[in-house]
Amino acid sequence: MPFFDDTGARTEERHPLWSAFSIVADQLERLIALNAAWAVQWIPALIALGWSELPAVIRIVLIGYSLAVYAPSTIVLYGMAHSAADGEPLLFSMLTDLLKKDGVRAAKALMPLIGLVGLLVLVSSVENLLISAAAQLGLMLLVVISQYWGALLAVTQISSPVTLLRESAVLVWRYPFPTLLLTGAAAVAVVLGVISIGGLFLIVPVVVALLQTEMLRFLREKGALTYGTASSSKPR
Repeated sequence: MPFFDDTGARTEERHPLWSAFSIVADQLERLIALNAAWAVQWIPALIALGWSELPAVIRIVLIGYSLAVYAPSTIVLYGMAHSAADGEPLLFSMLTDLLKKDGVRAAKALMPLIGLVGLLVLVSSVENLLISAAAQLGLMLLVVISQYWGALLAVTQISSPVTLLRESAVLVWRYPFPTLLLTGAAAVAVVLGVISIGGLFLIVPVVVALLQTEMLRFLREKGALTYGTASSSKPR
């Protein structure tokens, strides 16, 4: 099969988690390229964390770069995953369009929440048992709620971290079993990616994005969203 020679995603009805893997099979080369473009943004941070001999200023710059581009690259990942789920062949022009249109909005919504995750990680290591336990519980809840962050940003015009957190929490509250199933599937994918090493660079993040995108699509069809996404979502 020539590179980028694919026929688009299948559209027949199937379980949302299985359909994610169908999309991967149909647009494998493009999704690998998308995944690699997202993953390479973390190389500076990995270099800084793994090479302690580097001057502190350089390490701070490298980590700062990866954190700064996290939100824009993530909205590209989820936006293009959403397009792939709609059966659209992925094109380079989509990447630049998403960056221009949604890069700043994604940063406004995501970065405070990522900061909250980092704060909970730090607090969970304190010596006070009660505070540490509360922070660990909050972190676990946040991991579950975060399953919808990227997918929601891709189909709505949410720009507030509070709104994004609330809408994701509402989905978890209304549909706990599908959310736990999604969280488990995403966790398995990440573990397999860590074991295989190359999986995280080649395909795992985009698989997770497609799993979350397809589950959100399933819940949208059940009328689960409260943010007015029927009017603000991308046309299908």
